[in-house]
Amino acid sequence: MLKPILTLAGTAVLGVVLWKILLLPLAGMLMGLLFTVVKIAVVFGLIFLVVYLLRRSSKDEAKAD
Repeated sequence: MLKPILTLAGTAVLGVVLWKILLLPLAGMLMGLLFTVVKIAVVFGLIFLVVYLLRRSSKDEAKAD
């Protein structure tokens, strides 16, 4: 009767230890990588927006002349 419960408890403890040691640092690293990619995308998006607005502004000035 006690052996299946101890086996289940041992498996749970082993799973928690493996989760804490292996998966949480990996998940943190992947989240950091994801946020870095998002930051780079935002910076490039802002650069393209500035270039677009400058080109549009220069076209408007050329049409006004």
